[in-house]
Amino acid sequence: DIYPEKSFFQIEYKTGIKINQRSKTAEEGNLYRVGMRRFNKGFTLACDFEGVPSLRNDGLLKLGGEGKTVRYENISLQMPHDRESILEKIDESRKLKLYFATPALFQNGWVPDDDIIKGSGYRLELLTASTGSPLLVGGWDMGKNKGKGGHKPMLRAIPAGSVYYFQIKDGAPEYIFDSLNYCNFGQRSNEGFGLA
Repeated sequence: DIYPEKSFFQIEYKTGIKINQRSKTAEEGNLYRVGMRRFNKGFTLACDFEGVPSLRNDGLLKLGGEGKTVRYENISLQMPHDRESILEKIDESRKLKLYFATPALFQNGWVPDDDIIKGSGYRLELLTASTGSPLLVGGWDMGKNKGKGGHKPMLRAIPAGSVYYFQIKDGAPEYIFDSLNYCNFGQRSNEGFGLA
């Protein structure tokens, strides 16, 4: 089933104005308005991360660019899928769909990188894709300018929800599934981009 966004969250608008760092006064002509999302009752945000052994099973932490305080708890939850029936369908049709749960940054725009198409032990042919409009992804690099930071280059990403449809040219479905399912691809994959 398909539901409108308002079923899951409401948009709350936040208005602000840029402050001149020298005079500590408002800068004329720099009023802005940002749409923030607040989950409706009964909905939460789930994320998957690793490499933080000192994090307790629950507590408070700061999240996002503004460092908002959030309550978190550790849950044991995996994406539901019936591996065997998926593998049977892939083996029978020799085709597969790859869905991106997070935006992905590829070298050639929307065209997937070679590590997806020509993996170790398999080869795919791209048949079609549904990607939507590109997202502009930038950011702030704390390692630049001797620790003062600097802008990351602005890149175009395929949006979350993009789907690619491939023909299997070579390789076993089990191996292809394990090589692509729940893996990150493309640039900045270590930051969560390109989760397939």
